[in-house]
Amino acid sequence: SKDDNDDKDDRDDKDDKDDNEDKDETDELELVDDDGRVWSGIILDNDTTQKILPGNRLTSYRVLVVIGNARGSGGYGMGKGTEPSKAVDAAFRDALRNLIHIDLYENAGLAHDLFGKHNGCYCYVRATSTERLMVASPFAEEVLNLFGISSASVKFAGKRNPYSMIKSLVNALKEHKNLDETAKERGKRFLTLKWAHQHNL
Repeated sequence: SKDDNDDKDDRDDKDDKDDNEDKDETDELELVDDDGRVWSGIILDNDTTQKILPGNRLTSYRVLVVIGNARGSGGYGMGKGTEPSKAVDAAFRDALRNLIHIDLYENAGLAHDLFGKHNGCYCYVRATSTERLMVASPFAEEVLNLFGISSASVKFAGKRNPYSMIKSLVNALKEHKNLDETAKERGKRFLTLKWAHQHNL
């Protein structure tokens, strides 16, 4: 009958709408740049904060995240919200505004040792050969892996909370220079420095 056909059409339209919503939600979970590389992110820390008001306490959620494309680009962000999902969304938006890029040595390592600090937290990053394993805490290893660094030695000293650690580590990565830049500053040839680096001179 006509009513049955109308009900069937309504159900089909609803199914198509649900499929489109599921597709949109799936696309939002992945971040793909212009080159087709998929960016991934992890949650490093999450907690709650309270603000004391007259006769009331305002509770909010706080999340620390880091994102990267495993090609030398990445960033960290912190977000707050009245719900965990809103805090995560705000953190990832903040991470996209704090992106940095480093030129990796042989697409997997660092060209020289690094040092960074934030408040009372000090971060020492030692460059190692790409054949060696990562020597770092799980916190630092997850961050470096998102940047595409597969081999390094990381040591934190001083005030060690997640927010100071990530800021001191990123400040250290900002100081990284590739062999071309180092050779230009020293007035040397690139091949000479590369040979010295390979022979640990």
